[in-house]
Amino acid sequence: MLLIFTIFVAFFCGSISGDRGEADLVKNVPGLIFQTNFKVYSGYLNGGKNNTWKMHYMLTESRGNATNDPLLFWFNGGPGKYYVSGDTVV
Repeated sequence: MLLIFTIFVAFFCGSISGDRGEADLVKNVPGLIFQTNFKVYSGYLNGGKNNTWKMHYMLTESRGNATNDPLLFWFNGGPGKYYVSGDTVV
């Protein structure tokens, strides 16, 4: 399990800090009537042979000190397990 987590972190950090830059930044949310004081990124991580494997991620920046605050990875669902409200409980 630790190996899978380490591989995921490597893919995640490479995809966020790589050439995508601000491309995955969520700029607006339909129906949201207030401004947030943090950034949200949403996109897909590519992997596997020929980059055919895709995994969705959502990164919500810390509202405090992002340099010192811990980073939490939240895994939802899986094949056949859909859980749309996972990010709302954190």
